[in-house]
This record gives sequence, C-alpha cells and structure tokens, in this order.
Amino acid sequence: MPHYVNFDELVNPMSEVKTLEIDVVGWKRPLKIEYVYVDEGIPKMFWRVLGTTHTFTITLSELNSISGGDYVQHFQDALTAFRDDVMTWAAEGLKEKWMREYVYQFKTFIVF
Repeated sequence: MPHYVNFDELVNPMSEVKTLEIDVVGWKRPLKIEYVYVDEGIPKMFWRVLGTTHTFTITLSELNSISGGDYVQHFQDALTAFRDDVMTWAAEGLKEKWMREYVYQFKTFIVF
C-alpha cells in the first residue's frame, strides 16, 4: 500500500529536499526524483517520483551498502523492480485496492 511522508513536515531533516532527473527504462521522460535525508534515530533517505505521494524509504547504511554510493543507480534499480511489480499486478487484474492506488498514482509515469 502506498506509503506517504509529507516532506514539509519532517521533524529531523538532515538536508533540504533535493531533486534530480534520471532515465529509467519503461518510465516516461523526464523522470524527476525528489529525496531528503532524515535522522529518526536511524539515518534514512525518503524519496519519491516527483508528482506522486508514495514515498520509498531506505536506511542510509543499507543504501550505501547496496548502491556503493551510486544513488542514481539505486533509484533506477528500485523503479525498474517497482514497474515490474505494477505490470504484474495490472496483468493479474489489480485484485487489491492498494494495487489500484499504485496504478492510479503512477499511470502517467510508467510506460504500459
């Protein structure tokens, strides 16, 4: 189910919200990502596709471990896997309400 974080109401942001443009196969261009680092006891990154409310969350230690510091590659890999999931849900008929919520939110960004 979509996870929502209001970036404007973050209690412990470690930085300002940043935006970058990336290319991801199967996603419409330009695709902009907005992200912010937050310390809620454990340093994390919150990020989302600009124009959506679903927020992806990852600890900085996990992010650095799996990305080797290449955050753009992390965004590309995560969105590729996410698109695969969305495409599978759509092919299976969007059986759950939360699946429909994702498709509604990302339909203008994903190439179906």
